[in-house]
Amino acid sequence: MPRRPKTLRKEHSNETRAVVIAFHKYKLLNGKIAIETGLAKSSVTSIIWQWRKSNYSLTNKSKCVGP
Repeated sequence: MPRRPKTLRKEHSNETRAVVIAFHKYKLLNGKIAIETGLAKSSVTSIIWQWRKSNYSLTNKSKCVGP
């Protein structure tokens, strides 16, 4: 039988990422962005961190499959 995943992580939509990045570009603090978007502060931080890591691209490159 297949095992249940350890966590039920959900990915954020590109629209949500775009809103978080737009707020970040306006120099809002992560806590204020979290309040405005209804996300956890850690989620906002990770979205910004991934955005910087991916050379400022909004696409989700972690789901690329195949060569």
